[in-house]
This record gives sequence, structure tokens and C-alpha cells, in this order.
Amino acid sequence: MTINPAAVIVVGVDGSPQSLSAVDWAAREAAARQCRLRIVHAFLWPLMGVSLEPPVMGPPDAGLQQAAEQLLRTAADRARQIASSLDISTDLPVCAPAAALIDASRDAALVVVGHRGLGGFTGLLVGSVGVQTAAHATCPVVVVRDSPSGAPDEAGPATGQVVVGVDGSDLSNLAVDFAFAYAALHRLGVVAVHAYQWRIGSYYTDYLYQWPTRLLAEAVAECREKYPDVPVQQKAVQGESTDVLVAESAGAALTVVGSRGRGGFTGLLLGSTSQRVLHHATGTVAIVRAQATHDGDTTRPRQGVSDAPEPARIAASPTALAAPQPTVATQPAARDRTGADAADTSAPPVSSFAKSLFTGRLPATMVMPYPRLTRDEQRRVDNLIGDARDFLDAHYDPIKVEQERWVGDDIVRGLGERGLLGLYVAPEYGGQGLSQTGYCRVMEEFGGYDGSLSVVMGVHQSIGMKPIHLFGSDEQKARFLPDLASGRKLAGFALTEPGAGSDMRGITAYAERQADGSYVLNGEKRWIGNGGKDVVCVFARAETGHVALIVEKGMPGFDAPDRYDTLGLRGNDLRRLTFRDVRVPKENVLGEPGDGLRVAMHTLNNGRMSLGTGVVGATKRLIDLAIDHTTRREQFGRPLAEFELVEDKISWMVSYLYGFESMAYLTTGLVDAGVPDYSVESAMAKIAGSEFHWYAVNRVFQLLGGQAYMADSSAAKALRDSRVFSIFEGANDVLRSFVALAGLKTVADEVADLRHLNLTDPIGSIGILADYAGQRLRRRVRPDRLDTAHPTLGRHADRVAGQVGQLRATAEKLLRIHGPDIQFRQRQQKRLAHAAIDIYAQIATISRTSALFDEQGVQASGQERYIATTFCDRAGGRVAEQFDRVDDNDDEQTHAIARLAHNRGGYTLRLP
Repeated sequence: MTINPAAVIVVGVDGSPQSLSAVDWAAREAAARQCRLRIVHAFLWPLMGVSLEPPVMGPPDAGLQQAAEQLLRTAADRARQIASSLDISTDLPVCAPAAALIDASRDAALVVVGHRGLGGFTGLLVGSVGVQTAAHATCPVVVVRDSPSGAPDEAGPATGQVVVGVDGSDLSNLAVDFAFAYAALHRLGVVAVHAYQWRIGSYYTDYLYQWPTRLLAEAVAECREKYPDVPVQQKAVQGESTDVLVAESAGAALTVVGSRGRGGFTGLLLGSTSQRVLHHATGTVAIVRAQATHDGDTTRPRQGVSDAPEPARIAASPTALAAPQPTVATQPAARDRTGADAADTSAPPVSSFAKSLFTGRLPATMVMPYPRLTRDEQRRVDNLIGDARDFLDAHYDPIKVEQERWVGDDIVRGLGERGLLGLYVAPEYGGQGLSQTGYCRVMEEFGGYDGSLSVVMGVHQSIGMKPIHLFGSDEQKARFLPDLASGRKLAGFALTEPGAGSDMRGITAYAERQADGSYVLNGEKRWIGNGGKDVVCVFARAETGHVALIVEKGMPGFDAPDRYDTLGLRGNDLRRLTFRDVRVPKENVLGEPGDGLRVAMHTLNNGRMSLGTGVVGATKRLIDLAIDHTTRREQFGRPLAEFELVEDKISWMVSYLYGFESMAYLTTGLVDAGVPDYSVESAMAKIAGSEFHWYAVNRVFQLLGGQAYMADSSAAKALRDSRVFSIFEGANDVLRSFVALAGLKTVADEVADLRHLNLTDPIGSIGILADYAGQRLRRRVRPDRLDTAHPTLGRHADRVAGQVGQLRATAEKLLRIHGPDIQFRQRQQKRLAHAAIDIYAQIATISRTSALFDEQGVQASGQERYIATTFCDRAGGRVAEQFDRVDDNDDEQTHAIARLAHNRGGYTLRLP
């Protein structure tokens, strides 16, 4: 045997059966690799409890040292029984065992240690030598379970397969490299396993269920070429990653998993996937970590390497199983104006303003000057609002609507006759032809009158007939839009099912295509506004994907049998819909077969803007109510309006409404300007508007006191009506994830060393292959500035520009820290989304206020200046707080407490 003097395998021994098994494994591996074996035994002098240097002070009991030396000799003899020609050395450091092995790992290709597999809370809390070594060693660590017998194993070939966990991160790629090299050396096969859990709904995903297969294929592609003789299986398994890998470890020769090395008390207490697999797997486990380099950085991912070692067969390169250390290609000099290490500036331009913020860019020309209606459209909007007010003041009774549980056919007909039910529909089909901004200005008026009216009008126009307007053929538009625009018919939008809410791909309603191009529809929908009316756009599965169908009242098999009794919005006709062999003619198919989800998503992106502006109108009405009450009501000899805590509530509502209103109409202006992607801005406006309104309702409720608690009060009705706003048209928690992940995807697509990821789905396939070392970004961004902001707002413009740069830095940091797990880090997603929302709101506020200053001067705009700067100061403070919480948070405690409550079935803590 020719020994490679540069390579060494380290094995720790303590005389236990587990350490003897580790010696056997290490000896076989050293023989196979033709490298040296170093056997380490470490201990603390037990009577002192501290490390002593034996040559200086001597051990309290010399017999202990003699016993330790004998243990090392026995281990060496055992190793030679397996491979007589091994080059073996022994070492007896005086320190803790884990510390000795961690120190030895610095010069080792591999560290081998025995482990009992301590499961349960105590094992994770106290840890073990195996856990501590795996968490901190600088090379791969193999953890070996008990040998079936006390005798040394023969040096026969390894049996079984090599199982490796894959999640798309750089660390799992290192694990894949290790697994293939080990399998090639021992003539075994590889089973690459990816475990997935859709913890967030598959909102806005076209490739969600194909993603695990693609991820596995990409992860093993390079190693397939490098080791063509290694058989490979790819398994995508739904379940928790630890459970899946532990199950797959049964009968495996080796289970390989990547680890970031979560050291310290918290890491040992809460564990990680690698540590839990180490504890519970039924066989030998290899923990592969990014190897530290001389400059303190960590091993880079294998993609993009240039001078990597030649992919020689493992037999010819016995040291190849050390932690992979590819050489990173030298990047060209930075090309951005800072001269710092930067992303490739050849990245395509971002078609969304909000997404561009995540990349550190602030394209001011997209948002400044602030959008405004043309004089002609403003006149038409004013006339429509005036007609609506005249009619509703004379005929609309919210109390009657609540009692009768419908806004009234006469109201619908009257609004339709005045052109208020086809606001954006082209005049050739009987509509007003308004822009998105003009439409939302009128919808704001409905929001100020009554929640039920606003929702009925919104369901009809914003999402009900919107798919026909956006995707219908000329024939379909001519057939449906005139009746819908006139109010002769009402429209609904049927997507939600008992098993499918935010997760659109969970819908089970099925449409079977017939030979004549028609579809036979079966299934059920629930919580459908205007469901008992005339025309419903229905979304269903089909053989070619998903399909959007126009279903009409009276079609055989279509029924709306049940109306829901709701907490609020009681004038909305909310129904359960059933479809039993409903034949939908081909003339009623929207778009192409397979386009169903695209139709649904685009409709919701566009439609939820009117929800935001409806909130503007509703909140203005609430503020009027609060001002009226607190001005007239006196307590302790003075009006409520003079008390500071009352002022706090009024001030908060006014300043926040100014900022949100600015954001809502900036978003509609982007649509009117032809910006192709406004999905993130639309989601931001929906989140901010619905939650702001809910808090405003609660503040007004508090100001009105006992009067508000009466069931027939306006505040009580507003409380009941507004609670659902954060739930429908995209649940806010799902939209938070969408905002954050869409922005993160944009960053990953743009950075040169991350672009190969080809992330096509912001919710289902966020993942990166570059580890983040030392909490330092390698790219510094000097963001654009709002140079066209009015000088009076210069301080706020500069601050928000800086926050755009920080948003970029934080997004890249989260990607590099969490890798593919970012899709499950919803607390971090929430912080990132909230920071982005407040940045966007500040920009909108600065743009709006600058336009006012330019138009009428700073002095004449005194109240706007004061309110705008107050909002920006508060929003900027919230952004700073969110960024601080990215690093300084109690997420692990939150997770542990929640799991404890779930596991115990509730709150089970006792008083003393």
C-alpha cells in the first residue's frame, strides 16, 4: 500500500462500544483511501475538574494516564487487524474530548467519532461529543453507531447505498459531492433525497410541484458527469426533512447531510436538521460542512468554479473525500459607480418598481412626478362621484341593507343606470372607459358609504367581470359586458373551495373537455360573493392544466343552494356553489386551455387595488365620525378632543391615511403608465390598507366608548365589516410571503454568482447556493436618490434612499444565510415585507407632497408638509426597527414555545 502522507483520518476513542465501532470504520476508510490514521483519546483529570499539564504538575493519579495510553494501544491494534499496513499515530491531549477532536479536524480530511444517538430533549440540551464535534469541526465528521459485536469488523466492502439530503443550498451540494465520492470509492449507489413541505400556500406558482424534481436533477447533474459509474436514485418526499432522512437511513451504508454548524447553547438546545438526523438515524451519518479557508471565509459553492481539481476517479485521488474546496473564479472588477464588488450590471432591467427596490435601485422616473388624472377624466370622475352621492344619499339605507341582507336590486339598477357598474369598461360595450386610477377614485366613494355596498360593487367590477374585460374575446365582451356594465346582471368570481384558499393549486373542481370544445364541470366552490346572481367566472382543473370558464345562471347542474350567515358585510350575497355535470360551451372558455391560474392571478393582482382605495373612503368616514364625537362630547369639563391620548389616535389615523392614500394611488398610476408587473405593489397596498383600516376602526371604537358597543352603531358595523379585509382577495400572511419572496427572487436573479439558480417561482422555489460568511456582504450598493423630490423634503428623500440600499443588503444577507430555507422563514419574510411596504409608502408620500409643493408652493401646503414629514419619520422608524429585528430577535424562543403548546395541546402551565 502506498500511503498519502498529506491525508489523515482522525478517530476519537474512549473505550466505549461506540468508539470501537468508530475505530473499525475509520480504519477501513483509511485503508480504502490509502491515507494515515490518527487515533485520539482526550480527558480531563477527574479530581481537579480542570486541564493540567502533566509534565509540570503531574496527574493526581498516574494510573489514569497509563490506562489512557493502554486504551490507545488497544485501539491501534484493533485498527491493524483490519488493515495491517496502515500508518497509525496516537495522541493524548489533556482537554475536553470534543475540543481535542475539533482541534484535530483542522489538519484532517475526516473526523470519525462514535455516538449513542441521544434522542429527546435531554440529548439536545446537554449534547454529546458527536454533536459538538459535528457542530464545530472544520472538516466532514462521520458519526458511527454501535458495532453489532465487540470484535473488529473485517475490511470487507461497504454494503447498502449512500443516502444524501438535498435542499439546493451550498451545503447540501457539498454533501452531494461527498456522497458521490464515497459511493465511487466503495462501489455503491447514491440515493438523493429532497423533503418538502408546502407550509405557505402555492400562491402565484406555475412550477411548484415540479420544483423538487428539478432541484434534485440540478443537484446531482455535475456529479453524474464526474462519476458516471455511480448508480443514482432521486427521491422527492413530502414530509419534514428530519423524518424523511431518518427513514431513508435504514439499511444505508452512509447517510450524508450538510450542516452550517450551529454551535453554542441555542444550537444544541433547538438543534438543526443535521443534528436531529445525527441523533435519530439508524446507521452511520456523515456531517459535511463548508471548509474554513486561511482568510476566514468559507468554501464557495461548486458552481462557477474555474481551476477546480480535475474530476479524476476516486481511486486515483484518495484525498477527494475531504471537504470540497473548489477555487472560485476571480470576478471582474466591480462595474457599479461605487467601485465596490458588485453584481453583473448586464442583468435585465426590473419591470416592477417595488421589485427594483429590493435590488437597491430607486428608479425615480417611474414614480415622480406623482401621477394625476387628465382634466377630462378628472371631470368625468367628479361627475360620476356626484351622481353616486346624489343617488345613494336619497336611496341607500345601510341599516335596511343589514336587516334585509342585500344591498337591493333597485340600488344595483339605479347605480347601473348612472354608469357606475361599468367604470373601466370600454364605451363601445356601455362603460365609462376610466383608467385604473379613475375607477379606484369612484370605488373609494363606495367604501365611504357602506362596507356591503363597497364589496358588492368590488366583487362585480374588480374581480367578477374583470377576467372578461382582460382576457375575453371580442365576441365574449360583446355578449357579456353590456349587461354587466348596465347593472342588468351582476358578476362573481369563483376560486375558493373547501380545500383550497390561498393555495390555488389545491382546487379540485374539474372540467372535462369534450370533443366539441365544451367542458363538463363538476365540483364545489364556497364563500363566493354575488354567487347567487347572474354570471360567475369559475376556475377548475382540466387535463391541460387549469381553465377559466364563464358560468351563467340557469345552466343545468349549476346551483347556489346555501347562503352563508356572516359576521359582517351582511348585505353581500355570499354563497356556496355546486356544479354537477354543468356543460359549459366552448364560447364561454376564457383564454386558452391551461391559462386558468394566470387569468385568476392577474385578475386578483389588478382587482385588489380597489379594496385599498375603498379602505381610503371608509377610513375618511371613520375619522369624520371620530372628530364629530370627540368635539361634541365633554368629560372632566372639557371636550374629548383636547385630551392628549385622543389626539394621539386622531393624529395617527390622519398621518397614516395620508401615507397609505399616497401609496394606493401611486400604485394605480403605475398601472395606468403601462408598468407590466405591479403584483408586488398591489399586494403591498392590500396588506397596508386592510390592516391600517382594522386598527383605525379599533381606535375610533375606543374614542366612541360605550356608544360604539351598541349593535346598531356605525362603529360596531365597521368593526364587523372590516375584519374580513385582511382575509379575502389574498390572506395577508400569504401576501407578506409573496412580497418578500418576490423581492428575494429578483435579487437572486440579478446577482452574478446567484443567477444560475433560475428561480421561476417566488413562493415555491426560492433557494440559493452561496453560503454567507461572517455576516458580511461582498457587494456594497450606493442606491439611487430621489433627486426630483422637493428640497424641503430632502432629508426624508435621502433617508429613504439609504433604506433602499439597506433593503438590498438585508435581502441578500437573508438569501445567503438561509439558502432554500428562506421559503419557510416567515418571520424574516414578514420583517422584509413590512420594511419594503414602509419604504414604498415613504416614496409615494414624498412624490405626492413634492407635486403639491410644485403646484401650490410650500407655504400654501403647510398641513400636507407637516403630515407628510410626520408619516415619513414614523415609517422610517418602523423600517429601522424591522431591519434591527432581522438579527436581534427571539425567533427560536417563539418557535420553541409554539411547538411546546402544540405538542401539549394548549396552555398547560401551572401556578405554584
